Amino acid sequence: MARRGLIEREKVLAALRLVTDDVRAGGGGRLVLVTGEAGAGKTAVVRELAETLPPDQPVLWGSCDSLRTARAFGPVVELAGGRSGSAARAIAEGAPREEIFDLVLELLGAGTSTSTSASTATVAVVEDAHWADEATLDLLSFLGRRLARTRAALIVTYRADEVTPSHPLFVVLGDLATTQPVRLPVEPLSVDGVAALAAGRDVDPVRLHARTGGNAFFVTECLSAGDIDVDDVGDDDGDDEVPESVRAAVLTRARGLSPDARGALDAVAVVPGRAELWLVDGLGAGGAALDECVDRGVLVADGPGIAFRHELARIAVLEAVPPGRQRELHRRALAVLSTPPDGVVDHARLVHHAEAAGDVDAVLHHGPTAARLAAQAGARREAAAHLELTLRYEGRLAPAAARDLWGQLAQHRSDLGRYPDAVDAYDRAVELAAAAGDDERHGELLARLAAPLTILGHEERSRQVAKEATTLLERLPPGRSLALAYVQRCGSHMLARELAAAEPWGRRAMALAEELQADDVLALACIQSGVALWMSGDDDGLARIRRGINLSRAGQSTPQAVFGLLQIGSGGGEVRRYAEAIPALRECIELADRFELAGTALYAAAWLARCDFEQGRWPAASDALATVLRSRRCSGITRMTALTVTGSLRARRGDPEVWPPLDEALGLARETGHLQRLWPVAAARAEAAWLGGNVDTEVALLDEIHALASRLDYGWARGELGFWLWRAGALAHPEGAAPFVLHAAGRPREAAARWEALGCPYEQAAALADVVVVDGDGDGREREPDLRAALAIFDALGAAPARARVSDGLRDAGLVVPRGPNAATKGNPGGLTDREIDVLRLIAAGSSNPEIASRLRISVKTVGHHVSHALTKLGARSRAEAVVAAAEVGLQLDRSGA
Repeated sequence: MARRGLIEREKVLAALRLVTDDVRAGGGGRLVLVTGEAGAGKTAVVRELAETLPPDQPVLWGSCDSLRTARAFGPVVELAGGRSGSAARAIAEGAPREEIFDLVLELLGAGTSTSTSASTATVAVVEDAHWADEATLDLLSFLGRRLARTRAALIVTYRADEVTPSHPLFVVLGDLATTQPVRLPVEPLSVDGVAALAAGRDVDPVRLHARTGGNAFFVTECLSAGDIDVDDVGDDDGDDEVPESVRAAVLTRARGLSPDARGALDAVAVVPGRAELWLVDGLGAGGAALDECVDRGVLVADGPGIAFRHELARIAVLEAVPPGRQRELHRRALAVLSTPPDGVVDHARLVHHAEAAGDVDAVLHHGPTAARLAAQAGARREAAAHLELTLRYEGRLAPAAARDLWGQLAQHRSDLGRYPDAVDAYDRAVELAAAAGDDERHGELLARLAAPLTILGHEERSRQVAKEATTLLERLPPGRSLALAYVQRCGSHMLARELAAAEPWGRRAMALAEELQADDVLALACIQSGVALWMSGDDDGLARIRRGINLSRAGQSTPQAVFGLLQIGSGGGEVRRYAEAIPALRECIELADRFELAGTALYAAAWLARCDFEQGRWPAASDALATVLRSRRCSGITRMTALTVTGSLRARRGDPEVWPPLDEALGLARETGHLQRLWPVAAARAEAAWLGGNVDTEVALLDEIHALASRLDYGWARGELGFWLWRAGALAHPEGAAPFVLHAAGRPREAAARWEALGCPYEQAAALADVVVVDGDGDGREREPDLRAALAIFDALGAAPARARVSDGLRDAGLVVPRGPNAATKGNPGGLTDREIDVLRLIAAGSSNPEIASRLRISVKTVGHHVSHALTKLGARSRAEAVVAAAEVGLQLDRSGA
């Protein structure tokens, strides 16, 4: 039975016990999310669970604290400290975060056999995840997707009302939705629940419930205060963090303490979360005064430390402490924490107390170190916050130190996607470097500034600063900064699709990096220049990218290796080199998931969906696009890519709501100003308009982007955009990529053959369908094979609008139009008939056509027809590819046979 303070929590407790019992029984690890408002009783419920578990059940605790800027891996240090010294040491020593992730996963029993004794099962609790730092959030995402192979129940508590769509935890919870975590909301007490808690007291439970909203902590504080009149408990007007009801109750209880105990309580109040006993002693708050606070219930023992019953109570007490006394207590905490017993200085905690104490020198001393350690842990948001605080006091810094901190802040902001803020920080760093006459740092900072300017679409200024950077740095002895400037110039040209202009800068960067033996710079130069070279049609570029990936791996720079794979995937997909692009994208997604590079994984998934779409695997593409767009991380170029393909897919299928995604995608593309973003949207809109019979509405946009593609002489963009202008009657002779040019030049059969070789069935069918339009004289029967082949492909794809156009062509030629896909095909993935699925199952089992004919009691010739149709519908070129493609669209092919 629940304790008196856990009234109406039986269902939550029962659910928690069910999870832990299942984990102990070998059912695999589970993630449990315990949610509720501040004071709902989340921690009380979890502690009740822990107290009722068997004695051999390990329970690990870690709390996120409410420091001004959260500590990187803050709760993990506590959690690991109880069982894994290696994990705690790795965090303290600034080990790579993937090492820390693996150590914590090992701590939770990854790979533990289900036959292992129950004592190896673990309950791990992370409290108050709404305060978690970025590194901890990434760890939770990492663990959440791998818990199934552990013997652990990971219980995460957070305030659901604070986790809004803009909150970082909101994104992580979205990532973990597919793992189906157990969600347990802790609801406010009912009037009956308040009455049960108030039993024996001269209190009206209805009025107390109305005043507290049924919040369990508020109710218990009011009851514990004793002499509070319910009518005096003020409503929460929403203006203060601590409701007046809690403030009044907490301070009423505190007034009953002796002066020494009240002094101890005030001292502990300056420490967010748990205060270690050695820290409490250092604050002069130990001994009998502390015991009195615990005996009166205003403080509680919390492992090897002391804490308030709730953070709201701590804040209420702290707010009542006079400002001068607060500053003195923070100064004392700063001094004690500077020399901890274990010698491990926590710089983030010191920054918190230094700021509150008004000790600028201490902020300037500890802030940059806290930022560096946060960045090493992957907590970029916290690193930026520490630097922003430090730079408030820029006037107290030496100009060179301020310059370096502004440069670091700019990089963190850029990594966080805060590109306008990054530009501001770089501008300040550049200003300081220029004023000091430091040409090397000046040039390096200008080179780095070019990247966010390019991303923001500020092409002219980006070119200007990149040119200025190289001019400055080439006056100096060749060094690393110059090599980076060359890489940036190469990358800027590549992003703008000025592919020929990128190559000379890439060669300079590689040569200098090799001379300097700077393998990390060489790797980046190989990747950036290799993409430009490969996309211009030179396969040496692909080998160059792979060299950069291998160098990155050798240097243990996994994010850069992942970036290289992404460049092969997106660059190759853009020029329809699917054989190289698709495996690279899959490997990219796998590695990005492994190392918690969630944004990269999502962008790669959007590109993989685009490749699947272009290769005719529409069901797989549709599912992937829905997943990408549902993600809370989906924004910027990832969202633009997914929206563009979604609009195209809907247009080709004849689905409703074609234009909303294409309109949003165009707006996002406009923000970049880049051809690589604008061209796909413009082409998709033109096709959608053409299928709807009003392509003229898109001619102005086509003209604009086609002019940009022509200026850059980028063949694929120029060809596709020119093709749609030709469709609209606005361009007589498109130039560019061969399939588009052949089609418009009256050679659609040749275009169809090119598309077939590339693996693009829709474009192949579209070319075959146009034979009747552009292929000279002759009667309809001469064109019938082309039209029927186009019709079969469109039927297999489910391309209703294009099918209707081909049907009209057949009728105009006096030919019979076959019926469209029937119910038997519409209900199956890939538009396959039941018989075609039977054939594929036997192919998967290794049967030959004669064996299939015998099993299904049909002729070998009929088997051949079924195989041919299945290959076409799945966009496969062989029986083996068909089996793989069938699995990708959701078919389960039992290899034992039909």
